[in-house]
Formats: sequence, structure tokens, C-alpha cells
Amino acid sequence: MMPGGGGWDGAVTPGKGAGPGARDGHAETRGGDGYRGGGGAGGGAHGGPGAHSPPYGRSPGFSPQGRPMGPGPPITAMAIADAIFDEIRNSGTDVKKPEITDRQLELLAFVFDAKHLENSLVMYQKRAVKKLVAVKSGRSCWQVRGKSGAKEEYLVFPTHYCSCRAFQWDVLSKGEQLICKHMLAVRIAEALDDYNVTEIDDALLAQLLEAYANDVGDGGGGTRRGLSRRGGGGGGNGGRR
Repeated sequence: MMPGGGGWDGAVTPGKGAGPGARDGHAETRGGDGYRGGGGAGGGAHGGPGAHSPPYGRSPGFSPQGRPMGPGPPITAMAIADAIFDEIRNSGTDVKKPEITDRQLELLAFVFDAKHLENSLVMYQKRAVKKLVAVKSGRSCWQVRGKSGAKEEYLVFPTHYCSCRAFQWDVLSKGEQLICKHMLAVRIAEALDDYNVTEIDDALLAQLLEAYANDVGDGGGGTRRGLSRRGGGGGGNGGRR
């Protein structure tokens, strides 16, 4: 169960205090730090200029000496999502895999949109998420199979990039989504510590990244289709984490 009383917990409950900026990257909260005002000049305990809380998401912080530090920055939707994924990740132990609760799914659906989350969960459940790890350097990236199966694999860096067209249009150009469904599928698999792992040579990883870059430059959408003619996309020791 999710611990109660957290700053972001009550802030993103559907219908309970989510500010109007939740869908465009700024989920403003109802004073999650407990600040209620009332100490301003000319203000009283029950009214007056100093008795009201600051705007949502902008409650003032205090220095170690107790002096007000002024309004803080608004809480972003991705910061809320990061906190949810951290909570999922931390639910695991040495003998038990992390688990995702209905409450956490509800919160993620609120941040990312229910249909968007559903598509990502389907990819995760179909084992479409794979982590590629270079043997010598330990460098890594992710591949996610698209709807067309093994012929369509996208390069993913879950916090900032996917080679799919939806990332270019819906995320970067239109700003309609925070991340694409492939990036979200990786975030879910990573938080649950449940994904396939393939070890490859460092040189092959470099060739693979170059092939994706060339495919994007040629207007191919950045999928693994056509990578076989440039040097392939995988190999080495596969495993399931």
C-alpha cells in the first residue's frame, strides 16, 4: 500500500487536489507541506491578507534557521511519475520482486493517460522490453518491440529519447505526451526489475546505435527494420532478469 500523507500522494489523486497543469507537465498541489499561511502582516488567524495559503505548488520553504526562503518551484508531472516509479522499485526485497499496486496504476494513468498506460503495460506483459548491455564497458540501451513484432524494434533511452515517430510528433513537436509508450514500457519494466537482458560486444552496440541514427536520418522512423543490412541488431548472451 502507498504510504499516506506524502507531498505528492494527495496531490495527484483523481478529483482530489490536482491542479490544472497536471496534463501539461505541471501538476500543481494543494500545499502538500502542510503550510496554511496566517502569519503575514495585517493577517489574522481566520482571515485577512496573511491568512491564505500561497498558490498551489508554491508553498514557501524554510532555512535550517527557520527563516522563510520564498516560494518554491511547481511540482512537475514527471517528478510525480518518478516518485511513483521509485516507490514501486523500493517495494522489492532480496527475496521478492517489486510489485505495482492498483493505487499506483491509478496514479500513473492520471499522469500519462489511461490508454497510453494500457498500451505500455501490454508491451511489458508481452516481454517486448529488452536491455542491451555492452560486455566490456557496461554501457547499455533499451530496445522495445512494436506492434509488428520482431521486425520493428525501437531504440529507447527511457528518460529522454525513443526512435519512434510518436516521440518525434506527440512528445517533441505537439507536446501532447510526456513520454511515448515505448519509453513508458521501459520505465515500468525497469521499476519492476522484470525484463530481458542481452549482452553484446561494444563494437556491435556502437554499430547498432549508428544504424538507428542513420535510419532516423533517412526518414525510416528509427526502427530496426533494415538494420540487418547494416550489421544486425542483437546477439551475444540473452537472459531474463
